[in-house]
Amino acid sequence: MTVADIKIQTLKLMGINDTDISPEILPELYSDDNYKVFLSQMPPSITRALNRIKSAGVIPQQSYTAETLAENKYISKYALNELISDFSKLRRVVVESQSGYCGNYPYTFEGTSVVLFNLHRGNTVTFLYEPRMPVITSVTDDATEIPLPDELASIIPYFVKADVYELDEPELATQSRNIFEGMLAEYWSQEQNVEAGIDEVYSQGY
Repeated sequence: MTVADIKIQTLKLMGINDTDISPEILPELYSDDNYKVFLSQMPPSITRALNRIKSAGVIPQQSYTAETLAENKYISKYALNELISDFSKLRRVVVESQSGYCGNYPYTFEGTSVVLFNLHRGNTVTFLYEPRMPVITSVTDDATEIPLPDELASIIPYFVKADVYELDEPELATQSRNIFEGMLAEYWSQEQNVEAGIDEVYSQGY
């Protein structure tokens, strides 16, 4: 889903659009008295929704694979903030070689760097991480993709509607917020079941 999709779906939930709105005509509505006040409140609200989803721990993980080691190393340090542009939080380290696989390799931190011990020539190190969420502002292109699966991004309009209605329609805001939190909790429950399965598979030694 794009930022435009989120805005359009929010307007539909609010019930204030009497015609079908496409991403192509959305820019015209920023000067329309029926829409401009609502639309101006949406960018920071989308950012808050992304942060709320992130805090729930359901952001799909991404991966970064470092160069294969050319020699044995007792200590290897990786500055992930420099190596990965959207790095936010490390979830797991995977180390592979021709003779073995460890899906949950031990690591520690030194400042902002991740430190791994006892790596060998030919090892391939992959970092599974939680990506940083973008900040959506009034100048963000409406075509910008929301970096979430559609099934997760599709709950954001409920959060945005709650934000927009918070002062003028508190009951509708509460109802919409509850729907958002309920759907987020359901998604979290599904993710926990997946993570439990992953933990079981990757509990093997190296």
